[in-house]
Order: sequence, then C-alpha cells, then structure tokens
Amino acid sequence: MNAFLIRGLLKDPAIRFAVTECAPLCSEAVIRHDADPAGAAVLGEALIVSSMLPVLLDEAESYCIRLQYNGQAGKIIAEANDRAEIRGFSTAPQLGLLPLDQDRIFGDTARVSLIRSAGARILNSGETESHLASPAADIAFFFSVSDQVETAANAALRFNPDPKQPVASARGILLQAMPQCDPVAFEEIRKQVERVPFRTGMLDAAGAPEDIAMAILQAAGCDVSPGNLVFGQTIDPRFQCRCSREKLLQALLTVDRRELEQMFREQPELAMRCEFCGTAYRFSAGDLPEA
Repeated sequence: MNAFLIRGLLKDPAIRFAVTECAPLCSEAVIRHDADPAGAAVLGEALIVSSMLPVLLDEAESYCIRLQYNGQAGKIIAEANDRAEIRGFSTAPQLGLLPLDQDRIFGDTARVSLIRSAGARILNSGETESHLASPAADIAFFFSVSDQVETAANAALRFNPDPKQPVASARGILLQAMPQCDPVAFEEIRKQVERVPFRTGMLDAAGAPEDIAMAILQAAGCDVSPGNLVFGQTIDPRFQCRCSREKLLQALLTVDRRELEQMFREQPELAMRCEFCGTAYRFSAGDLPEA
C-alpha cells in the first residue's frame, strides 16, 4: 500500500482534517523494534496519529509526543516534523497479549504530553491526563483539553503474514474544529469517528488518496460534496530517524572522562543504541577527544 498524507477543509461545519495511509512507516517501525502483534498494534496506532500531525505544523517545526500508560504498554515516544518524517518507539514492544486485553495493556491512566518546537526553540508544550486507553483518542483528548481545539482522531491497522512487510494497511483520520465550527455538528462527527465500525471500515476504502479520504469522511457523516470539500497538499509520510554517530558520541561524552577511560580499559568497545530506530554505534578509546 502506497503511503500518503492528505489534508483538507470542510467548509460546513468548518473543520480541517487529515487522512493518512502509512503502512510502510509502521512496517519499518515494527521490524526495527521487533514488536509482537500486540506491541505492533499499540506502537502502530501512535505512529499513525503522529504521521498526521505535520498538517498542524509550520515550516521547520516538529512535535514530540509522549504517552505514558500505567499498564503494560509503558511509554511510547514519537516525533514528527513538517516534512512528515516520523520516528518512534515503545518501551514495551513485546506485549504477548492475544486477544488484546485493553485493560492490561493501557491500564486506567495515561499521561499525554506534546512539545512543539522549531529547532532547539520550544514553541509550546503541555501535558494532560487521559483515561481513554487508546493512543489516537488520548492524543485527540490532549488537543481538546490542553490546546482547547476540539479534536477527533482514530486509527486502524491490518497486518500481513509477511515478516518483511508486516503491516498491510495503516490508516487514520484527524479532525479539528475551526473557530466558526458548530460544536453540536462537530460532536456528532466525533461520535461517528470513535465508533468501532468506523475504525474497521477505514481499512476498506479503496482508490486514489482523495477517494479514500472522501470515503472515510463520508463514513464520519461529513458532507463531501464538491462545493464543501477542499483538498490541500498531499505528502508521503515515512520513517526517518535523525540519529548519527556524531550525536551518539556527544551523548557518550557527557559521561565523566575518568569513568569513560575506565570503561574502555575494561572493554575495548562500547555500543550505544538509538532508541528510535535501533541502530547501534560502536566507540573505542580512540574516539575520545584529546584531554
């Protein structure tokens, strides 16, 4: 399935939206983190929603999303920039729960925090508590409460029995009410989006990106007539880590030099692994700058 992220506007009732298909992104994350089916479902849902957040960003901006559950899912961290370059990881990629036990996976509380930044400058940050036991719903709740922008979101995955491409489809929708939006109309749409049949039905839409988006919006009860629906830019979300050997070396050099020298005396090489992509970098005493 080809990836896409399409944005647009519904003039009535004044809603901006994003629809995504990001199976390649989710497949790469599942493989890199060796996630089992339950772990893949949890991480995949968080990545789907993260892949839609670029539509809310200006040029050179990014989001860092942190979800901390008190169930077995633990912590999920994802990052997304304005170019729809996404990376993320879960501290519990192996959950081993089939059928999925939502109570054990998510617990009863999530701490949801988002940081919006431009380079090293933090533009906005917030944190809220959610009890919805769903990465998509929890992130939508954050925007509704912390940013005070009524938001609805949902995500769904379909898996392949193929270890090289474990995710067959990964779709999501994000809707936000604009200031002039009728709150009653938005709430009716949100109720549709949060229904289980809607979630599973997203995976059945077919055609070009615009056709898929129209089918999903129509299932949510939106008016998709030509005069009301306006599509914007379409881009391709992808898994892209921004780690490098140089960045990991700088992190290593934050350790006291005497401790580092002792560590290298005990073993000739040290390995550091990027949590986001799993890439391992090896360092030796020769990598230390001269004292």
